Amino acid sequence: MTKNDSKSFTQRVEEAFFGALDCNDPEQRELILNKLHSEDPGLCKEVRSMLADFPKAEVLFNDSSRNLVLPIELLADEELSEGALCNNYRIIQLLGEGGSSKVYKAEQIKPLRRKVALKIVKLGMDTQSIIERFQSERQTLAMLEHPNISQVFDAGMTPTGRPYFVMELVQGHKITDYCEANAVPLEERLEIVCEVCSALQFAHNKGVIHRDIKPSNILVSRIDGKAMPKLIDFGIAKATNSMGSDGKTILGQPLGTPAYMSPEQLCCANRDIDTRSDEYGMGVVLYELITGSPLFCNDELLEMGFEGMRHKILYEVPAPLSSILQNPSGKSIAGKELDWIVMKAIEKDRERRYPTVHALADDLRRYLRNEPVEAHPPSRIYRLTKLIQRYRITALSIAAAFMALTGGLTFSSILYFRARRAELEQFKLRELAEESAHVSKAAILIMQGRMPDAEEEVRKMGGILSQPSLEATQVFSSLAMWNAKQGNWGTAADRWLAMSRVNQFDDSDMTDKVTENLLPIAPILLKTGDTIRYREFQQFLIDRIGMTNHPFATEHLLKLCLLTPADSSILNSLKHAAWVAEASLPADMATPPTDWMEAWRCVALAMWYFRNGQPDVAIPWCERSLLRDDWEKARGVQARLIRSMSLIKRGVSEPQYTAIQREKSEVIHYLQLPLDQMQGGYFHDWLIAEILLKEAEQLSHKESLQEDMQKDAH
Repeated sequence: MTKNDSKSFTQRVEEAFFGALDCNDPEQRELILNKLHSEDPGLCKEVRSMLADFPKAEVLFNDSSRNLVLPIELLADEELSEGALCNNYRIIQLLGEGGSSKVYKAEQIKPLRRKVALKIVKLGMDTQSIIERFQSERQTLAMLEHPNISQVFDAGMTPTGRPYFVMELVQGHKITDYCEANAVPLEERLEIVCEVCSALQFAHNKGVIHRDIKPSNILVSRIDGKAMPKLIDFGIAKATNSMGSDGKTILGQPLGTPAYMSPEQLCCANRDIDTRSDEYGMGVVLYELITGSPLFCNDELLEMGFEGMRHKILYEVPAPLSSILQNPSGKSIAGKELDWIVMKAIEKDRERRYPTVHALADDLRRYLRNEPVEAHPPSRIYRLTKLIQRYRITALSIAAAFMALTGGLTFSSILYFRARRAELEQFKLRELAEESAHVSKAAILIMQGRMPDAEEEVRKMGGILSQPSLEATQVFSSLAMWNAKQGNWGTAADRWLAMSRVNQFDDSDMTDKVTENLLPIAPILLKTGDTIRYREFQQFLIDRIGMTNHPFATEHLLKLCLLTPADSSILNSLKHAAWVAEASLPADMATPPTDWMEAWRCVALAMWYFRNGQPDVAIPWCERSLLRDDWEKARGVQARLIRSMSLIKRGVSEPQYTAIQREKSEVIHYLQLPLDQMQGGYFHDWLIAEILLKEAEQLSHKESLQEDMQKDAH
């Protein structure tokens, strides 16, 4: 697509989107979209995606101050008194206050009654920087919809310009107090930490760093006999994406609680802080939960002054857990693996910590399952390096003497290894340059419509690429679709698999557009009978996006990994995705899907429960998907086939044979059409329907034989 074509397409998308959005009648809007699909399916798909996302936009914070009615007499008091009204909220009591804001316990009066927490900027603190930081916090919390993160309900601005927002009232105790008061055993404490890590990873995936992880910001309550932690107070959170000006950060001024601040927060003054800073805070909390005492005393640090505090946090090595937790016989209560995990999380050098809090939680779960952990004690070389950094002058003197004795040998060795390294780097650069040249040439050939020549160019480089590349992603994707249209399914599978390796995505960018590129791979591998590579692709998906919290990605993950019966390890790895997918839908099974994406999610959940041996649960999900009848016939076929197989599993086999044959004629009809002429779904949806059809026929035939054998026996 040329630049002008791209601009024209964007304009058409905008015109079509606003045209559909202006139509308030759902039935009339659907007629408009169906007409648009018949004219341009790609354009229709883009508009549907935008319409689905529109209600989720951040309209929560678009209310102007005219919507807030606040008695003028309250504006003169810094503290709102008990019983005072603030719009739809009645003040109950003051819960606490920070440097720039106060938090009240309040009762929402309408449209429903519930207890909430109302946070409002103090009078006299409504400066531009404070307001920007406050607005940033409510913007941050609005993005974070997670069961273990306090939820935002409402927001607004007083007539005098004091912003406020209303959030979930968390009735709990800070994590350390809760564990001590309830004598929570070690294993359960670690499970609670894993849940907090899940919430923190979710925030990181949204581009948010908390920067003030400490026990008082992790509140735990007991719900239905189970501990429920909640992560609160994103007041000094930092957004790593482009959320606007960083009004939250004052360059050169470290923000946070000293006893739980990472070394880089003290050194970098917030200019180079990443998610590993939160991991350090989580490690310090974990240390305190296990030992019963904090890593550093906050009051003592403040008394030291900034330089003293900085030196202590940067250089004082904390005592290992094994040296603190000992029984009367002198044997360590905490295992060495747990010692390694905690010490890795609170490493001074962030490069030696876990890459993510998700990795920290994974290691804790390995410890709980008595599996080998990834953490290990620092090597002797690393310890020597840190020792040299601390005693630089002495180390330099020793090094100078040593170099004087072994200078000749060392110098020649250095020259040799430098030359060898340079040679290897040059070889690697040549390889990368050759690969890039092949990819660029193939891209030009594709633009010229010379697909066979482009395919031949890719074959010259072996069909793979060493480095991620957007250009290579587009080349492999185009050639994969071209080969599929030619009926070269094996080559198409090779190209799509190559695309999945060079496609630059991770679990923080899980939109339907990203994972959609992976959809053809699994059904094509099974169509060609390549079950070995299908199992490898299953594991690739689980490793890459198994812990995603994006509903679109979970639907694709479940669907692609469950096309055939799966073993217990695969099913266990998909539990998180199934939970996220189900939690994203209304609990009432009679509620129809609001859009085609929710309808597909119902099919994926039906497949999940069917593969888990729960046909009674799978059937309602099939029925719920079928409540939405639209242009996607392939989804309906898949839902009805899963329903038929579930009914057969329940013993209702005879009527299902006719139903399966009816779906078979539909599948055969569409698979006989050219790929670009298939209607009622994308070609890979019909390939998935074909796979389910074969399984349903085999299951029906097997049940029929068993019934005949039983009749003969009687």
